[in-house]
Amino acid sequence: HEKVHIKQQLAMGVVKWWDKYLEDPQFRYEQELEACQEQWKYIKKNVKSRNDQFNFLKHIARDLSGPMYGNMITFQEALKKIKNG
Repeated sequence: HEKVHIKQQLAMGVVKWWDKYLEDPQFRYEQELEACQEQWKYIKKNVKSRNDQFNFLKHIARDLSGPMYGNMITFQEALKKIKNG
């Protein structure tokens, strides 16, 4: 997840990325969604148990849909967007 943010920051410039991330909720959502989707891909590849995979997915979706990122989407939307990314 954080490696994705590092790549995003390097592509845009760290200061510019942080300024936009903190000021623009839509940008923050897009950046977090991309990071969550990559995190999910890693989990699917490296976690064998489907139950464990689903528990990780729920945790990621709760974070993306929760107050940490401003409650920008519902939990169900987060699940769908992370899985389909």
